[in-house]
Amino acid sequence: MKIQKLFIILSGLMLLTLLCVNYLSAYQLLCLTRNQGVPPAPESPVFTCNHDICQICVNDNFYPANANSCSNIASCSPLILDQDNDGVPDNQDKCLNTILPENFAKLEKNHYGDIDGDKIFETLTNKGKVIKDSQYNLTSTYGCSCKQILEFKPGKNKNEEKFGCKKETLDKFIKQIGWAKNLFN
Repeated sequence: MKIQKLFIILSGLMLLTLLCVNYLSAYQLLCLTRNQGVPPAPESPVFTCNHDICQICVNDNFYPANANSCSNIASCSPLILDQDNDGVPDNQDKCLNTILPENFAKLEKNHYGDIDGDKIFETLTNKGKVIKDSQYNLTSTYGCSCKQILEFKPGKNKNEEKFGCKKETLDKFIKQIGWAKNLFN
């Protein structure tokens, strides 16, 4: 009876170890396009694709690995980078190098900014005392924080720089209208 319990416990520990090792040393098969390299910047690439498309097996740090490590992976995935970790892939990100959380002198009512670094813009409630998440996020603003949006906006924006972006500023930026028209064309 004791031997069976010991066997079950050891089997469970071995299974857990295997799962952890596989999780910690995950491999992926990437599809690279011409001039893409791994590992991605800022490191110097060890491998650069010189064709229209290349498949390469990489470890979880994006370093090339033995092709046999990816033999059980059916198809390759594109290399999608988000180097500023704002949740928006670099190929869709209009503001690279987003720094979160944002710092304002004070977030005011009807002003918005990501002050806690969760990729969602916060604002104050109607009574102006409690900070809450708003409907705006970094995905809807193309990876741009309030402070980065204000860099695009013409004129003096001192109040917004101190207290967060106004709703009108965010709406125009997101809809690409008014001062924000043709910003990314």
